[in-house]
Amino acid sequence: MASTDKTTEQAPKQGGRKKLIMIITVALVALIGGGAGGYFMFKPNTAKAEPEPTPGTVLVLDAITINLADGHYLKLKLSLQTT
Repeated sequence: MASTDKTTEQAPKQGGRKKLIMIITVALVALIGGGAGGYFMFKPNTAKAEPEPTPGTVLVLDAITINLADGHYLKLKLSLQTT
C-alpha cells in the first residue's frame, strides 16, 4: 500500500512543476522585454543635430479664389520660402 501512495504523490508534483517553469519563463520574458523596450524608448538621442537651415528667398504667389459648394468662396494666398 505504501508504494501506491508514492506514485499518487509524484504525479501532481510533476504537473505543478511544469506550470511553475512555464510561469517563471513567461515572467522572465516579460521582464526582459519590458527592460529592452524601456531602454530603446528612453535612451538618449546620440544622433548629431542638423544645423539650422539658412533662410532663402521668399516667393509670394498671387491670391486664388476657389468656388466652394452652396455659393461659398475661399480666397487663398501662399508664400513659399526656399532653403
